[in-house]
Amino acid sequence: MKAVVRLALPRLSALTPETPLPFVLLDRQHTILRVGELPLALLARDLPTRRTQLVLHTADVVHTQLTAPPLAGARLTSAVQALVEPMVRTSLDDVAIGHSRRRADGLLDVAWTARGALTRAWTMLAEAGFFVTGIYPTAHIAPTAVRVVPPVRQADTATPDALDSITMAITPAELALALPAGKRWCHPAPDWSLALAELRPTTHGDGRWRATTLCGAPAALVWILGLNLYARQLSHEINLLNTTMQQQIIQAFPNIGILIDPLKQVLQRRDSLRAAQGTPREDDFMPLAQAAAGLLAQANYRVEGLHYRNGVLSLKLQGDDMSDAAATSAQQRATALGLKL
Repeated sequence: MKAVVRLALPRLSALTPETPLPFVLLDRQHTILRVGELPLALLARDLPTRRTQLVLHTADVVHTQLTAPPLAGARLTSAVQALVEPMVRTSLDDVAIGHSRRRADGLLDVAWTARGALTRAWTMLAEAGFFVTGIYPTAHIAPTAVRVVPPVRQADTATPDALDSITMAITPAELALALPAGKRWCHPAPDWSLALAELRPTTHGDGRWRATTLCGAPAALVWILGLNLYARQLSHEINLLNTTMQQQIIQAFPNIGILIDPLKQVLQRRDSLRAAQGTPREDDFMPLAQAAAGLLAQANYRVEGLHYRNGVLSLKLQGDDMSDAAATSAQQRATALGLKL
């Protein structure tokens, strides 16, 4: 266990940020390193650790032992609540119940306190910067030493007063934890407490998602590194694509000097060329070539030569004297299309 601060709380209803709190600083071997009494603000400033164990005042908590059925986990907790319900004078929603594990003899330790007062005190400590690791009844973290007296001898007179003194000696009243610090302050903490997960504040220093954050930080780091690598790869591909596109544009339009917005410049250059060339006429080469292909589609001719000049397309066909029926048919089709053959 790391170093921990153990605080002895006053009555929860009387706790304020200015209330002086008795404390000890314990190392891993439960050796006292420091003892004092300071309010919360000064404690948070002067102590080297924020890990804190809270010891509830004896008047704020009820503790006992119960016999529970052989259950574990949430089912055992439900069984404990059912056993405690007849012993509380209010609704179970108003109390915080903590319990130990069930022992071999069926017994377990159980304690409860006012939920609202405990939540308020825990929030106050969290706002001061303390990380509460456990909240304990005094009897389970600072047990009162039992002084056993010798039995009454037969020669002694067993008066009622003497019997009362013996009873009080072997079952002393529970004492609140206070300074000066002694062995009670160094007792190991039990493996259960009243620091219930649903009551844990979300304020600074004691976040409910602290464990989740610690586990998720490495995953988030890996995710961010992966995104950076992917972004770098995409950036390289974009730069390569831009370089290739610029080279192609320069080859197609060598008269473009500096490329600032390649797509816009190419579109402007294309529109400029179209405007300079004008709209194609019916006697241009391409319209005439397409018409000739249609006229000769049914003719079994082989073109030996082709010449275009001044709106006239001349075709030289192998072995053609323009006197057969195919030529006559071609003439008729040309006339229908508005062409002169």
